[in-house]
Amino acid sequence: MKKIKPILWVLGLLVVLFYVIKNVFPEMKPVYLIKEIAFEDSKEKVYLKKMNRGLNYSVMYLTTSSEEREPNETYDYIFENSDAEIFYRIKKDTLELLSYYAVKKPKHFDSKLIIEISNITDNSKYTGLLDTYEQLGLHKWGSSVSQNK
Repeated sequence: MKKIKPILWVLGLLVVLFYVIKNVFPEMKPVYLIKEIAFEDSKEKVYLKKMNRGLNYSVMYLTTSSEEREPNETYDYIFENSDAEIFYRIKKDTLELLSYYAVKKPKHFDSKLIIEISNITDNSKYTGLLDTYEQLGLHKWGSSVSQNK
């Protein structure tokens, strides 16, 4: 009987701990924010995605897949900093991306589209774009995204 009491206490503590973890902490299931970019001339689509998981993990990437899935270094462009704004413009079959941070290029991007990436290395040019991107014909996507846009 003396051996059973400590076991019951441990089991009770585990049940309480499980309840606290399940109800207090957020789910660790990833949340995807997706921006579809369609090209009228070629009928192709690419997707800017931001995947958030847990309290402090997020990754932003460009892919041809519409599925909610982890980024793949072989097939997706992966942005070095997922909390930055990126700017983009569509020109026929070309997607121009402007990013303050580096972008990892995939080995095999499954699209006939041309992806042109320019890094903005000057902080004043980047902050200037935050105010003037619309006048330059650019779209903004990134850290300000709070829902599927």
